[in-house]
Amino acid sequence: MTENDQISEIVFYLTAAVYALLGAGGALVLYQATTKKAKLSWRLSLNNWQRPFLCLAFLFELACLLYSLYEPYTLERSHLHLRGQKVNLKIVHLSDAHFDDTDRGERQIVAEVQDVKPDLIVFTGDAANTKAGLLRFALFIKALSAIAPTFAVSGNHDRLSQQFFESNGARLIDGETIKLETHQAQINIVGLNLYKQRRKDTSARTQVEAERNNESAGASNNASNNASNNASNSNSSVVLKCASNQASDRVSNSSASSPSANKDVQPMLLALSHYPACHKLAADLKADLFLCGHTHGGQVTLSPFRFFERGYYGGSPPAYVNRGLGMFGLPIRFLCPPELTIIELQKD
Repeated sequence: MTENDQISEIVFYLTAAVYALLGAGGALVLYQATTKKAKLSWRLSLNNWQRPFLCLAFLFELACLLYSLYEPYTLERSHLHLRGQKVNLKIVHLSDAHFDDTDRGERQIVAEVQDVKPDLIVFTGDAANTKAGLLRFALFIKALSAIAPTFAVSGNHDRLSQQFFESNGARLIDGETIKLETHQAQINIVGLNLYKQRRKDTSARTQVEAERNNESAGASNNASNNASNNASNSNSSVVLKCASNQASDRVSNSSASSPSANKDVQPMLLALSHYPACHKLAADLKADLFLCGHTHGGQVTLSPFRFFERGYYGGSPPAYVNRGLGMFGLPIRFLCPPELTIIELQKD
């Protein structure tokens, strides 16, 4: 566990402890405030104006608890516009589904994604909490992959769910790099995994650097470079036709790369990981954008401080930490609704 992960976890448990103490104290105060005769030897001494105030405070906390049970069903769209990019592209970023036996609006999420009409869908790990949730997730990811090309990386709760990605139309790219071609530019997507990083697995770095070395050889050697890439890399190139460019939003597997408009332009590198801690590795790879999840945005939060916990972070590369769709531990969210992120990349 990294320092950022530890801080986020400490903040979460401290917040939960404060809620528990306020709930227990509020219940006790309410009991004491409404009881005429003292039942406890250490009963608080309350004035007449204090009793209704404390009762209202407890009722307010109870209302917050009830709302936290409702908030997981309030999907929120977040929009991020990034200009000056290497390609025009619309991405839907989802993370941390944590599906279980309860239906929390999967069909609504699919309908929202379909309404967005993305060019690309990415999912940054943690599919389900239970076996029943895995079956729900399989239907969910299958519906998403029918909307647009879908790529995923696995999270720390995905040991049993990895088979559910590719068998339902999504491409799992842990430690791999995949090439996408549009009529405008090339996009490389790399999947970064924290555990492989700890084992000093440099496969992703090797693939990215090999791609860059091949591209720097010059436009005159493009044909031979593509042939050597296909021979040395087990990942086939795919042709991406962008919906935002008024083309079909489908992907077709191809052993040869589709010609793009300008081969001299360096391709965009999109780095995906479940863990925010992989931002440093994405920076080492000189990625153009880093997308991750894992934190749930805090899930239950009153703190104004964010330790790489949710939302957009500038830097090199710019990063977006998705709040996720589901929950782990307590089935509640507070001031941290589930999130569907729409990222629009524009050249100018």
